[in-house]
Amino acid sequence: MHRSKAKFIAASASGSNGGQCVEVTIVPGSEAPVQAKAGEPSVVLVRDSKDPNGPVLSFTFAEWDAFLDGVTKGEFTTDRLLAQLSAAAI
Repeated sequence: MHRSKAKFIAASASGSNGGQCVEVTIVPGSEAPVQAKAGEPSVVLVRDSKDPNGPVLSFTFAEWDAFLDGVTKGEFTTDRLLAQLSAAAI
């Protein structure tokens, strides 16, 4: 499946801000525009809505679920990321 045929969706919270959001879709691994990991029946694809022909990130379901779990738990807040950056600079 060529990515131009994949139906990417954006979060409803992104509103009508001129297309500045992340879009997500699920495609069969054998039809993904990027190589699926061996044994993966489907992959989650993520792209920048401002650049629909640009790079596409590919995740297994387990990877995607782990990312969403981290977001839900607040692991990616600006304060937490800045603290990690500061600690790494020491």
